[in-house]
Parts: sequence; structure tokens; C-alpha cells
Amino acid sequence: MAIKIRDGGAWVEIVGGSSGGVGSGATDKIQEGNTLAEVVDTGSDGHFKVEIEGTERLRVKNSGELLLKRTDTSLEGGHLQFENKNATEVYAIDVYNHTGEGTDADSVLRFIDQATLTDGTGTQRFVMNRSGAFGIGHVGSENYGTSGQVLTSQGENSQPIWSSAPTDISDLTDTGGTIPTDISDLTDTGGTIPTDISDLTDTGGAIPTNTSDLTNGAGFIDGITIKDEGSTLSTKATTLNFVGSGVVASGTGSEKTITINAISQPVTFQWTGTTSTSSLAFQNTGLTQSITPSSTSKKVLVMAHFYGDDGGGELVMSIDRTIGGTTTNLGSAGTLNSMGQLQGTSVDAIQTLVWLDSPSTTSSTTYTVIIKRSTASATTVSIGLGRASSIVLWEV
Repeated sequence: MAIKIRDGGAWVEIVGGSSGGVGSGATDKIQEGNTLAEVVDTGSDGHFKVEIEGTERLRVKNSGELLLKRTDTSLEGGHLQFENKNATEVYAIDVYNHTGEGTDADSVLRFIDQATLTDGTGTQRFVMNRSGAFGIGHVGSENYGTSGQVLTSQGENSQPIWSSAPTDISDLTDTGGTIPTDISDLTDTGGTIPTDISDLTDTGGAIPTNTSDLTNGAGFIDGITIKDEGSTLSTKATTLNFVGSGVVASGTGSEKTITINAISQPVTFQWTGTTSTSSLAFQNTGLTQSITPSSTSKKVLVMAHFYGDDGGGELVMSIDRTIGGTTTNLGSAGTLNSMGQLQGTSVDAIQTLVWLDSPSTTSSTTYTVIIKRSTASATTVSIGLGRASSIVLWEV
């Protein structure tokens, strides 16, 4: 049965769902014109629905689901709107498929500020599509960003923007602080900056307990293999200690330079001649050789080996150094400015002169054995005597 109640100039119809008199059936519909609220129970599809102007807009299903319906083909889905009492502040949540817009054709969720039920009005703030991507901005112009971009906050009063993720330290912006280059540059924000391997947390993998657990493309983390004349030492090195005054390690950056002041290839002269003199002044002999030092810090080791004859008097021997026409006697022993003397009765003996010189030059330098007789001698002195003699120069 149906009961009509007059409300002002309009009639409101209340329709019962069962036959019989008033009160014998369940009341299930309130209707005015083509707008109604109805309870439907078919035995398998019980639900509550609301139709406005002949179109269903709301339904509560027997499963408890709340359906908000929009039949406009370009605005399919539901619209949940919140207003203040004067409808001057409006906010809404839309679940819809906007087939009329290109980039958001698959949009399923959006949040709107100051929106109305009409498409295109208000300000869309956020949208998420069926693929799970989300965009920022107004409907039809929302920005989903591009692959690899990240959202960057613009502060409390502005929407975030998409920007490219940094891939190198040069992509970072210095905002007044210092980009950390060492663990000491980091700030403790409540946790503990690890200073030892025991401070690390195992997240499923194995915490390395030795350098051999680490992988390094250069192969240096577990030590450096050292070979001695091609033979590998039994253990790898983690520290190199360079010892000796002739070995210098230098460099303040990542590259270090090791300088070894080794003895260079010797320069040798073999002589089988003879030089004799009765002069009291030093005379050059045929035992001479030249060398060019590689740097001004290099020294020259001079070694001369020869036969000498004092002629029954005294043979005085020394070495001259000549650089660019300037000659210097290197001998300094006693008043004879010599490196050695040979004296006896017609002594014929093997003599050796050794001198470590510091020429401080990179020019050609000549070393010559020089001889003379002493003031006590009135004889002729000689070296070489036609036998094998030599002078050898080493750069050290």
C-alpha cells in the first residue's frame, strides 16, 4: 500500500513493500516526484539506494559497500564532498575515470580544493592513476614527472616539484653547509656514527670481519702482493716501509712517488800506457774519464787502479775534477794536497785511489789521475808502466 503526506504544496509518498492494511508490511521507499530513497530486499541482492531526478546516485550493498554513482560519461565514479555550513569552503575526494582528458584518462583518485560537482572547477591538488603513478597539479595539467625524477619539497606553502635525482656530487647544491668529504664532517642526529665495524648492523648479509671479506675492483683492499726479484713473498703487504737514506717517499695527495738513489751503470776506462814526470807540480796522466750526472743532487764515486813507480824517491798521487774548463784538485792530505804517496827504493807497486765526489752539476765532468814528485825526490816518478790500469766512475 502507499500513503501520501502533503508537505506544503507537494505530496510525499511512502510506499509499503507488502499487501494488506496499514502496518501489515515493511515501509521501504520514500519518494517525491522522481527523487526517492528505497530499501530493496530481493532475497539475494538486498540494498539501500538513493535516486535523484530519476538517476541512482548512492547505494549501500548487502556486503556493506557504499557506492557513489556518477552517470556522466566523462565523470564516471564517485565524488565525496565536504563543505562548511555556508558552502564557502569546499573540499572533495573523487574516484573516477576522466575519459575526456588525455594524460589522466586512467585516473582513479584525486583530491580537490574549493571544488564543485562540475568538472574543471576548483583546484585539483593530487591525482593517482591505475598504474600507481601520481601527479601534482590541476586536472588536465597534472605533472607526473619523468622516469628517474624525485619529488622535492618547496616548503610548507608550496606544492612539491619533480626534479632529477642527483647522480654525482656536482649535482648537489651547497645550502650553506659543507658537503662531507670525511666521516668527521658528519653530524650525529641521535644515532651513533659508526667508528668501528662492531657498530654496524647486520641487515641480512655478513658483516665483514677482515679486509679479505671485501671486494675491490682494483684488488688492493686485501693487501698488495710483493715480489723479490720475481719471487712472491709468502704474505701480502698492507703497509710499505721504505728504509735507507737513498730511498725517499714523497707526495701529499693520493699518488706517492718513491725515489731510489741507486748506483747507475758505471763508466769505465781501461789504460795500458805510461806517464812519467820529475816535476814538483801535478801533471795529468793518461788515466782519465768523464761522466754526466743526471741531477745536481747526485754524487760520483771515483775509483782508480794502476801501477806506480817512485823512482827511488817519492810518488805523490791525486785526482783532478774538470767542469766546463774549471779544474779542481780533490786531494787534501797534508801539505802535498794529495790522496796518497808511494816512497821506497825503486818501489813498483799497485795503487788504488777512491773518492766520493759531489760535483753539484748536470754538465759533463772529467776525472783525471794526476802525479808529481815530492820536494825530497830528485828522481822521475811514473804510473801505468804499460800494464793494465783503469778508472771507474759511478753515479750514486
